[in-house]
Amino acid sequence: MVLRKRLTQKSPIKRQRPLSNSLPILFAKVSISTNAASSAEVKYENKKTDPLARVVGVDEHYINNSGLTVEEGRGFSDFDIQNNLNLCVIGSDFKKTLLKDVNPIGKNYFGKRV
Repeated sequence: MVLRKRLTQKSPIKRQRPLSNSLPILFAKVSISTNAASSAEVKYENKKTDPLARVVGVDEHYINNSGLTVEEGRGFSDFDIQNNLNLCVIGSDFKKTLLKDVNPIGKNYFGKRV
């Protein structure tokens, strides 16, 4: 049998405020995406890709939620989505093959389904 001594004195440990009141509230950011084309041909000036390019429509949270990082330029913003701006984010493979010596930021690209 183990006897426990009942404590009658106040505990020397001060109670602190609950953590939930002191931490900032974080909200999950849900993203949506849709496969617009799985075999598209993308064109820049007189160069074009093989019809293997994938075109995905995404929102402003897709890049972060997918674990991707932006090497140059920026991702989509809430303003871009709300105003239906015609913008694109290209992959590094696309840049290496079609835009070897060109800065891709601010350029116009055209795509079509094949």
